Amino acid sequence: MLRARAEVRSPPSHGGRIGSVGTFIFVVMVASTSSGAAQTTAVLEGRVVGFEGAPITNAIVSLDGYSPRLTADGGLFRFEGVPLGRRTIRVEAFGYSSLESVVQVGRDLSLTLVLEMAPFQLDSLVVSPRSRSVNGRVRDTILDVSLPEAEVLTSEGDSTRTNRAGRFSVDGWEDVPLYVGIRAFGYLPLDTVVVPMEDTSYSFYLATDPILMRMIEIEMKRLDDRAGGLMSITRRPMNRVDLLRFRGASLLELLREKYRMRGASCLVVDERYIHPPMGRAILETTMAQEIERIEFLFGGELVRVYTRDFMRKMVGGGMKLKRPTYTGMADPPFCS
Repeated sequence: MLRARAEVRSPPSHGGRIGSVGTFIFVVMVASTSSGAAQTTAVLEGRVVGFEGAPITNAIVSLDGYSPRLTADGGLFRFEGVPLGRRTIRVEAFGYSSLESVVQVGRDLSLTLVLEMAPFQLDSLVVSPRSRSVNGRVRDTILDVSLPEAEVLTSEGDSTRTNRAGRFSVDGWEDVPLYVGIRAFGYLPLDTVVVPMEDTSYSFYLATDPILMRMIEIEMKRLDDRAGGLMSITRRPMNRVDLLRFRGASLLELLREKYRMRGASCLVVDERYIHPPMGRAILETTMAQEIERIEFLFGGELVRVYTRDFMRKMVGGGMKLKRPTYTGMADPPFCS
């Protein structure tokens, strides 16, 4: 099973804002197992509560070997596929004493984790938490390339997208845990927690989604079948893996380097014809890593470009494709 992971360049610490070890109370629910194959993994779930059993939302639940989880409404959390054996579980929540204990996982468990209120200490100097910018970069785990246009959400309500270099910046409070969720087309979602500190940057690595990759392959086959005999034998279509070799280069630089083309007689982007002056501007400003596929039809006279956003629509809706046409008698040539 593929997992996305998050890597911190400068590992932050909690700085003592969240209290010391508290009381650990749990209720174990035993799930029935079949009498067939021996059980090797289990589900570890439960809820985090505080005073008089009130659920605690957005508490951080850590289990060795897994990315931290934030409790949902009702204080609920869940870990799946947990190997059997002794596991260390830790819970932290702002305003409560932290909790850490070792549990024996022999089968599916349901826990109730009770946190105690942290003692409130008055200092001679009261310092309010400072706002900190969280600077991050999103990258592909295998290819180690930056991922532009990835969606980034936080528990502070920020919503942004990565730029062409895969970078983003959101706001948080110093030493206060911040949930960060990252979504990118073609990749498994990543949900993690960081603790903003001064002069700290983060790298977030996403793993490809094998099911979605298979769906993209099916749509690519549709494009190949549509092009049929119109494809140039010497200029095969370039898909994302080919295009990533030219990351950092514009489409115009790619065409010049690979095919010694100065442009395209006819340019169609996401099934829309682009007029020549605008077409050249698009080739100059669009980066190779932003594209899912390029086709060279009619001996390379017609260049068809497909963005990642268009491929997302193809995968989601079974979009109809028009038959490519090209007429060189006109000036400019007619194509679609």
